[in-house]
Amino acid sequence: ENRGVFQVTGRTPPLAGDLEWIARVRWDLRDRNGDNSSLYRLRLGVERQFDLHAHAVVPYFHAETIYDTRYDAWKQQRYQAGVEVTLSGPWRIKPYFEARNDNLSQPAHVRAIGLILQYYR
Repeated sequence: ENRGVFQVTGRTPPLAGDLEWIARVRWDLRDRNGDNSSLYRLRLGVERQFDLHAHAVVPYFHAETIYDTRYDAWKQQRYQAGVEVTLSGPWRIKPYFEARNDNLSQPAHVRAIGLILQYYR
């Protein structure tokens, strides 16, 4: 699969309780063996940063819905809750829980835990 991705993300300044709202619009242009399709993704999230012993700790929640042109349908919804923790320097760790509902796949409901290790340069 070849894929091109266009993405726009916006963030509010800290609001009441230091919560920040994040919105993302993403368009995936896909080419799978000459068959072209697109995914349109809309995501809304909220997060808040805490400082704990010189480490940034950011709990977050995201909700995302995905439209797939192959099926002409809003086919998937994803809900993710987790926390991003700054380890040292550019290193971060991100454990999370995700619930995924997919109207057109089997199994239709997936529950997963994950762990992401990030390096920001």
